[in-house]
Amino acid sequence: MQGLQGIDEVTVDLAAGTATVKGDITDEAVIKAITDIGYEAKRQ
Repeated sequence: MQGLQGIDEVTVDLAAGTATVKGDITDEAVIKAITDIGYEAKRQ
């Protein structure tokens, strides 16, 4: 996530298996970055 432009903040909850991303970036770009490295991602 550090390499993506437009991200201001990322909060990860390992127990819940979730991450919250804040910034000026599309949901699709975030989901693609996560799935490209082998994790499952979807918008909630």
